[in-house]
Amino acid sequence: MTMTVGMRELSRNSNILDGYDYVDVEDKKISRETQDMLDRIDKFAGKGKIYERFNNLSGREIRQKIAEEKYGE
Repeated sequence: MTMTVGMRELSRNSNILDGYDYVDVEDKKISRETQDMLDRIDKFAGKGKIYERFNNLSGREIRQKIAEEKYGE
């Protein structure tokens, strides 16, 4: 059997490990910090949408097309 236990729980009572073959020790403080960072990144994910008219164009071609649309060249 497998069990996931936090560092704090493990330090308070090591007897909870009895009867388990594998134990996954989780540092919840680091997990929380990592999740907070991922949440901040997730706010910006998906905001850089590409318009259909720019599909299959390279970065240089996209910049050129934007300049042509903006300045009418």
